[in-house]
Amino acid sequence: MHKLSGGRLSAVGVLTVFALVASGAGCRSGGRSGSGGAARVAVSAAALSADVAEIIVTVSPGDGPGFTPFQAAMSNSPDGWSAFISGIPVGPGRLFEVAANNAAHQTLYSGSAKTDIVAGSPATVVIMLGGSATNPYQDNAPVIDFVVASQSAVPPSATVRLGISAHDPDPGDVVSFQWAANCGTFDDTTKTSVTWTAPAVAGRCQISATASDNRGASVTVYLAIDVAASTGDVLVKIGENASPVITAMTANVRFQDPYQGDLAVNAVDPDGDTLSFVWTSTCTAVSFGSPAAASTTFQNTDGSSACVVRVSVTDGKGGAVTGAITVPPREGFELGPVITHAVQPYVDLTDPNLAEPVQAGDAVPLELDAYDPQDGQLSFTWTASSGTFSGQTDVRTSPGKSNVVFHVPTPVPAGLKVTATVANAINESNSHDFFFKASAACTPSCTGRTCGPDGCGGTCAPGCTGTDTCNASGQCVAACTPS
Repeated sequence: MHKLSGGRLSAVGVLTVFALVASGAGCRSGGRSGSGGAARVAVSAAALSADVAEIIVTVSPGDGPGFTPFQAAMSNSPDGWSAFISGIPVGPGRLFEVAANNAAHQTLYSGSAKTDIVAGSPATVVIMLGGSATNPYQDNAPVIDFVVASQSAVPPSATVRLGISAHDPDPGDVVSFQWAANCGTFDDTTKTSVTWTAPAVAGRCQISATASDNRGASVTVYLAIDVAASTGDVLVKIGENASPVITAMTANVRFQDPYQGDLAVNAVDPDGDTLSFVWTSTCTAVSFGSPAAASTTFQNTDGSSACVVRVSVTDGKGGAVTGAITVPPREGFELGPVITHAVQPYVDLTDPNLAEPVQAGDAVPLELDAYDPQDGQLSFTWTASSGTFSGQTDVRTSPGKSNVVFHVPTPVPAGLKVTATVANAINESNSHDFFFKASAACTPSCTGRTCGPDGCGGTCAPGCTGTDTCNASGQCVAACTPS
């Protein structure tokens, strides 16, 4: 596990906390009087169970000069839990501890992280608790515990301390980190604690932190830092609104025809602002079922190459952040149809090929049942080494089937075989062979018989003439004439 000082996991479930710290006074829902910093704290309501009745934030000295710890209660609104905490003494490594309690004041979720409180400059803290259970048959992505930015609005060329902590639910997996930004520079892009230097020009810089394991699974969080002139009202105005933070993006892919799946983004605004979403893609063949929602279906009518899907999250007050996830190409994941049944009457169970004994001219009904793992359309083809077919009927929707009548040729050749092939929309196929053999030769039984059946489908010779009839013993007898 890789962790920064101050982070902890202490509950099953997911809890995301944001603390935006700003200098100056203002309305208070808790805290100390006098000069110092202030914190906007928000909790992702989607991560909490219905049993949560209150959320309490405790602010304590952490790594900095001492002061008496104090608490603030968060209020719940349709957009989530939030609180504005003022009077936080400026200093390094101030500790924020959050406890989500039930009606009996029992803690259901808790978490903590440290960040510097810098006068006149906001800070952002993101805490994520919990994770999925380990599955030994698949690789689980790492779980981000928290991400820290000491400031969320800075003058040009200023520096910001960034930190990340994550763990992997799979025993033995090693987690590594990669920082990236569309502007500014890092002193190191692979450590858990790095320093980012803002560019010399004003603008909004988006920063991402990716945690990856040694088997290729990864998860990325995104946050934005505003760069503005340190004089006048511009920096103050920007600092009054914090951009949303993306804590997770997921893509569940279904390799169907057409290629499709589900997309979702988890995002929280530190100010409790209502968020808007817009999904886009680098691939023109990708369309979205709900392009303005936090979760949406998608469809890719091509699927021949990887597509980058982006979601832009805005708060309606100028704050914005964009997340991206890559959807893999369809090639390499397509599976051929699966044959479930092959129906052939009267096969010889003692024959190695399960061949069916037939006679020349026989009409044999055959059936093949199959389904497509991608739920695409099916097509069926029947071929034979000799003979003909009639009456083919197909059900092409998956699961589907095909029925046909095979007409045995005359004479019955050795190694007679019929092959049924089922294919899906991308020409992946599977086949089954039906084998046939000639029935054993039949020897007529006509000893002592001059008429009647010979036991092989024929009649004994010479047969009866005139009005004579054949009795059960195979003898011709004269018809009875009344006297």
